[in-house]
Amino acid sequence: MALLPVLLELKDQSCLVVGAGRVAARKAAVLLGAGARVRIVAPEAIPAVERMAAAGRVTLVRRRFRKADLTRCKLVVVATDDPLVNRAVASEARRRGLPCNSADDPSRGTLQFPSILRRGKLIIAISTGGASPALSRRLKRDLESVVGPEYAALLRSLGAARRKLRKEAGSKRSRRRSLRRLVRPGALDRLRQDPSKP
Repeated sequence: MALLPVLLELKDQSCLVVGAGRVAARKAAVLLGAGARVRIVAPEAIPAVERMAAAGRVTLVRRRFRKADLTRCKLVVVATDDPLVNRAVASEARRRGLPCNSADDPSRGTLQFPSILRRGKLIIAISTGGASPALSRRLKRDLESVVGPEYAALLRSLGAARRKLRKEAGSKRSRRRSLRRLVRPGALDRLRQDPSKP
């Protein structure tokens, strides 16, 4: 399967999670981290999902999935322990052209969740195409020690410099040269020594 990595804007978008077990809870947390409005449909829920619902972070609908649940949602996650339900939800989502993540069989869905490392606005996504989620998590842990919090500060500094340069006169080429100078290794070394001074 050939995959295209993309970043989706999900802020205030309605997303559906079918299932309320450990995997569904993890996927719901990822969606919440992206600012989505999450509705979970399942007859029963684990305590972590119950707590999310009690805190008002998700809407929990305690019943079996219905096709109408897909109406007006932008993205679907199916993560039940019933392969027949998972297959039916993924099939209906695909028929409607909705992006769908099928936790038990990635090939059945149309999107996969990578392991994500965030440093401010910097996002690094790691995927093994569903072959080994454990390896994705391991690579993320390895990268966490290499790509530290100083990268968030560097990115803030670069963003401010880029905005300032765009307002100034000068050629596009000279602006690019100026921005490239800001990402030289010395800039990162200074941030590692004192993260408060980008």
